Amino acid sequence: MVTSKDLAGMSFLDALMLSIEQSGLGRRQAIEAMGWSQHHGNRILSTDNYWIGPLDIPEFCRVTGNTLAIDWQYAQAEQFIGPVEFDPVDCQQFIFSMGELFRDLGDLARHGERAAADREIKPHEARQLITDLRTLITNASRLMNGLRAVTGKPEDKER
Repeated sequence: MVTSKDLAGMSFLDALMLSIEQSGLGRRQAIEAMGWSQHHGNRILSTDNYWIGPLDIPEFCRVTGNTLAIDWQYAQAEQFIGPVEFDPVDCQQFIFSMGELFRDLGDLARHGERAAADREIKPHEARQLITDLRTLITNASRLMNGLRAVTGKPEDKER
C-alpha cells in the first residue's frame, strides 16, 4: 500500500500513472473511460505542464477504482500544514455542542416542514435546506473530531 509519505515524494504524473496501474486498466483504456480524446489524455499523462482539472479528479478516481490522485494532493498539502489535530472536548463543551446540534436539527426540521407544506420544494427552499444541512454536518463533524481526540489517534476504530 502506498503511504502518504510515499505520495509526498512523487510527482502528480507518477501518482496518476500509479493509479492507472493499480486499476488494472491500460493507459488507453483509462483515457477512453474518462471520455478524453487520445491527444488530450496523452497531454495529461505526460511531463507537459498540462493537468487534469480539479472537477475531473473524482471521475478519475471512479474510473481507476482508487483515490491516489486525491491522496497525492492531500500528501502535498500535509507537508506544509502538518497533520490536523483537534482538541479533545470536555463535558461542558460536549453538552454545549449537543445543544447546537439540537438547534441545527430544529432549524432543518422547521424549514423542511415549511418547504414540504405545499408538497413541492422550491429552489430557494432547497438552498435553505442545504445551508441547514451543511451547518448541521459542520457542527456534528466538529464535535466528532473533538470526541475522536478523546479516544486517542484519529484512526482508532469504534468498538
